[in-house]
Amino acid sequence: MSALLRLYPRAWRDRYLDELSALLAERPPSSRDRLDLLGGALDAWLHPQVVAATQDDDRQPLVRPVGTAALAALGGALWIAGGVVQNGTRFDPGLGYKEASAGFPLIVVGAFITALAAIAFAWGGSDGRATLRRAAVAMFAFALLLSMGWPLLLIGFFGYTISVIAFGALLAGAPRSRAGILLVPAALVVTSFNTETTMALAAVPFGLAWIAVGAAALWRPAPATASAT
Repeated sequence: MSALLRLYPRAWRDRYLDELSALLAERPPSSRDRLDLLGGALDAWLHPQVVAATQDDDRQPLVRPVGTAALAALGGALWIAGGVVQNGTRFDPGLGYKEASAGFPLIVVGAFITALAAIAFAWGGSDGRATLRRAAVAMFAFALLLSMGWPLLLIGFFGYTISVIAFGALLAGAPRSRAGILLVPAALVVTSFNTETTMALAAVPFGLAWIAVGAAALWRPAPATASAT
């Protein structure tokens, strides 16, 4: 467990390590707790404002989540590029199918990056909930399977898209994150993705949905600070 805690930035550890270590000593962490800690470490690095806030508890800078938005937009762009490239790949008579070595790797990387964006959303602010975090971590786990060979990539693809549906619906239920609902129909469309036909273009609306979610994050107003009691 100490190895997981060392993944957090030094400023975070200086502020919270003793408190969290004492808590973990009282209650041994479950596998789910370990996943939550891993996701929290990723968010601590992706959101410098969290680190800055720990340096002065009385000062909460109003920083827009540019890093989260950039991840969502980049991941979405890779999904679009993967679909377009794969659709434009010529049928190889010798192989009997379209070669997927050009388009599909872009989609795999896009799945990883959008999963990181989801983790950043889930751990990045007051809207984070346990169910949202689990959906984000599930996206990342299935993206790992997507990068592997058959038949694991098939499990990874559908597991990832189902996790995105859950994540999008949960994100849409949080204040200031309504654009998440766009991921639900887009993920349903992308389940029809096919490297052999024009359905490779099903990746395009899915990528656009992620770009929209990222763009919406830039205009989210910062949460109001709690008044002193």
